[in-house]
Amino acid sequence: MLKPSELSDPEKLKLRLQALAALEAILSPEWEYRYYSFNSRWGDSEQMGLIRNGSGDDVFFLFNEWGCFLKGFSHKYPRNQISGDDFYENIPAPMKRASKEPAFSPYNVSYCAWRLFNDSKWHSSVKEDQLNEDIYFLLDGLSGQAESYHRFAADYHEVEAAIGLVTDIFEFAPISKSMAKTLNPDVAFTDLCIELEEIGFPVVLP
Repeated sequence: MLKPSELSDPEKLKLRLQALAALEAILSPEWEYRYYSFNSRWGDSEQMGLIRNGSGDDVFFLFNEWGCFLKGFSHKYPRNQISGDDFYENIPAPMKRASKEPAFSPYNVSYCAWRLFNDSKWHSSVKEDQLNEDIYFLLDGLSGQAESYHRFAADYHEVEAAIGLVTDIFEFAPISKSMAKTLNPDVAFTDLCIELEEIGFPVVLP
């Protein structure tokens, strides 16, 4: 079970979320059914990542010029018997606004963490060993392994995604029409290019 303290640094984490969002845009053209999504134009100098499983559990990521803030919610462990104020108590000033962002459902919180670019590790107001480790299950796909997403796609989307192409996308190779059509023959490449632009993922135009 991957925990916030075990995540990559903010820049690597952002690229990983963008790659996952690009794969989801290909395999799940309808946004509301995607497990991973990313908006590179969320706000001025801000980018937003989202993981959601459709069962009421989610993780929001806000990237800004200082680093990354994340907030997770598990409907089985709402606030984990700790008040939301405690979770947000020690957030540094550059990340404070993220903890109050209405779009992130700030009062639905089971854990949160942050890491500034000049930090050597992730931080949280509540120690991880105080929380049930099951609340972190949505983070497991952030290991950065193509094999992990390959297994996820088989289970969640019921498709056998070409592992070589999944690896290429994890390495941020620009997505071509042939790559997209190999992964999902039904995807509309013109629409996909618009989605990938919002995600901030490179494409190869025909």
